[in-house]
This record gives sequence, C-alpha cells and structure tokens, in this order.
Amino acid sequence: MKFLAAIAGFAMLASGNVLAGNTNTLRVTAAITGTCNFSANNNTAGNTTLDFGTLDQATGGNVVATTTSLQYWCTKGEVATNISAGNGANTAGCSGTRCLSNGTDLIPYSLAVSFNAAIGSGKSTPINVDFDGGIVDADYIDVSAGNYSDLVTLTITP
Repeated sequence: MKFLAAIAGFAMLASGNVLAGNTNTLRVTAAITGTCNFSANNNTAGNTTLDFGTLDQATGGNVVATTTSLQYWCTKGEVATNISAGNGANTAGCSGTRCLSNGTDLIPYSLAVSFNAAIGSGKSTPINVDFDGGIVDADYIDVSAGNYSDLVTLTITP
C-alpha cells in the first residue's frame, strides 16, 4: 500500500504542475429601443399615392381624393402619438399649405391624416393610417393641362 502511495506521489512530481479548475459567469444582455415606423412596403418615396384623378375644367366642382391608406407598426407596448404630413415639395409660390405642380402651374390642395393611436403589437402587426384630400374648383379651372404631382414627407412620432 505504501508502495502505491509512493508511486502516486512520484507520478504527481514527474508530471510537473498540479492544475486546478475555476469557473466564472458571462452576463448576456440586449436592449430593444421602442419605435414606430412605416411598414417596409411604404418606405419607397411615392409608393403610396393619394389620387385626385382627372380634374375636368369643363364641369368644374370641388374634388375629393379617394382615401388611401398606408401602414405603420410600433414596438410592442409603444403608441404612435402623432403622424404628420410636411408641406410638400412645391411650397414656393403656393397659395395654400400644399400644392400640386406640373412644373409651370400650381394647384393648392388640402390633406388630412387620420389614424387611431393604437398600442403596438410589434412589426408583424401593422396599423392603418388613412389620408384624404380635397381641391377647390377655383384652384384648378385656369391652369394649364398636364400631369400634376407633389411629394409629401410623412413623420411618425412614438
């Protein structure tokens, strides 16, 4: 028995250092920033259109655009507190807040944003926002023929 203990002691000395193990912990973290964004299919400029159709100067009359919708999403638990529309690209010389332009003439129009401040459920659950607009007949009866357009920046605020 003493012989085996001596061999074991000699083996430990012959092998060099005696090693000991140790443990530690690694903390793993992540953060999610609450946000609200327009859905991916709406992120291309001009991808969503509010169309007034063809304005007929012969018959005149106020024109209301067909309601159009786009979608946004908010991080789960976040709420969009405001969705605003900028003044558009044709403000120079415009007699209203926003104007359609054909490069020569301007047609003022109104734009209304309508949405329910719903609590977000995440990116896979989009929420609708509607846009309506109008043009008064006196604003288009004396303009030149052509295709008129504007590009309005939309901003969503969580």
